[in-house]
Amino acid sequence: ESAVRGPHSTVVRLDLERGGKPLEALPSVFIKRVVPSDLPERAPSKWLRDVASYRTEINFQQLYLGELSARGVRLPKVHSVTNDGMEGVSGVLSRAGTASDEEVMHAVMACKFIVLSENVGNAGAFEQVLYMDRPRMERTIRHLARLHAATYEDKAMLEKAKVDMFAQGCYWSPDQRNPAEVGTLPEVWGKLCEAFKGEDEELFSRPSV
Repeated sequence: ESAVRGPHSTVVRLDLERGGKPLEALPSVFIKRVVPSDLPERAPSKWLRDVASYRTEINFQQLYLGELSARGVRLPKVHSVTNDGMEGVSGVLSRAGTASDEEVMHAVMACKFIVLSENVGNAGAFEQVLYMDRPRMERTIRHLARLHAATYEDKAMLEKAKVDMFAQGCYWSPDQRNPAEVGTLPEVWGKLCEAFKGEDEELFSRPSV
């Protein structure tokens, strides 16, 4: 068992055993818990941005993951999803810019998202690596192609997804970020390179990096 508490969620890995032996059907699960009232404080505008991302993640897992898996896309299995307070969150997101700070905070603090899913670290079909060699790159491109092809010309699903999730891009897309962040990127990138220099000094010393 392991647990990590971050600024956006608490994540836990549970290894399941019976009689001292791993369960064959479900040896390990991953739990992600997003409860805003337990998370670090932030401004209402930042909460709106963050809960939009939480809602997108939950809606993808609850409304689209099963269908995409059925169409041949390899995705982690999701065993259970809890999305208490989604209606209130959707309400303030639909009125972004006009909802008062009090309305935003009330909706945000009343919601919670919890996902119980496959632990991909033990799944065998997934791996995390620092560098992408050619075979891994080709597999990644094939996987992305399969993901995009699964909804090709499915106008009904794509139009619905625009409402349930971000219409375009994701949490890290420039149009989802505060414009002031762009001005701090050189300083942030320099600190990141310095922090990871020990992992590969030659790589992080290149002018192009």
